Amino acid sequence: MKSRVLIILMAISIVFVEMTATLCAQGNQTTADAPGAKLAGNMVNRLETAKLTDEQIAEIKKLAAIFGPRAWQIRKPANITADQRSSMAKAREEGSTAGKSGAELTKHVHAAASLNDEQILALKEAGKVYREFQQKAFALLTNRQRKRAGISTDTESVKREKNTSKSRPKTNILPASQS
Repeated sequence: MKSRVLIILMAISIVFVEMTATLCAQGNQTTADAPGAKLAGNMVNRLETAKLTDEQIAEIKKLAAIFGPRAWQIRKPANITADQRSSMAKAREEGSTAGKSGAELTKHVHAAASLNDEQILALKEAGKVYREFQQKAFALLTNRQRKRAGISTDTESVKREKNTSKSRPKTNILPASQS
């Protein structure tokens, strides 16, 4: 029953997000009030060293107008309080300085903020939306811009895959010296 309600709410929120993005694109809102304005600003600031063109910035703002409200609609029902957000930020900073990362850091942050299962699920789902936004924003960059911003290029990840595949034998045939 809960999953059906969640699916219905997500469908409604997607329709709402699309309508909001359309209104934003038509210029019915100022840029400060536009959905995803903070998300777009954060991404543009992060990519400042990439020297984005005006067209790329405009495209990032369009993407943020779609993905920002979508993520907010997922997080909103979880009712994460201001105290929980500040606890999460403090725990993330403390955990990072203590050398924690990945899943270990995430568990530390969730425990410090006393999040319930619904809130944790909402953060995970919103994180997926943010990652999708990030991937689409990074796809707008040239390889040169990616290198300037410190983002791995496609060719670098292919090289890494090739290097790791060489360390594994392709067949079970051993060299003559090992038989």
